[in-house]
Amino acid sequence: MTTESTVVIKDNLEEEAKRLSLRLLSEAGDVPKNAFIYRGVMQIAEKAVLKATLAYCKNNQSQSAELLGINRATLRTKAARFNLLIINKKG
Repeated sequence: MTTESTVVIKDNLEEEAKRLSLRLLSEAGDVPKNAFIYRGVMQIAEKAVLKATLAYCKNNQSQSAELLGINRATLRTKAARFNLLIINKKG
């Protein structure tokens, strides 16, 4: 079931992705053949989603992974790629 707030969030996300893509393309100028605009946009989006989810779950990796629909090991791998994991020291 789609709620009105879900539609608004989806529309805002689509607009933000479009804005970011257009900005990256305009800043690229003459885009070389080896430019990976898609990969860059996806990395920015992935980092933002991981960071927001970890913050929302107060860095609880199990809760974050469940909310994202991925397993905890995958979350740890992805978060480590972006230096997002906080290691809690006991003591």
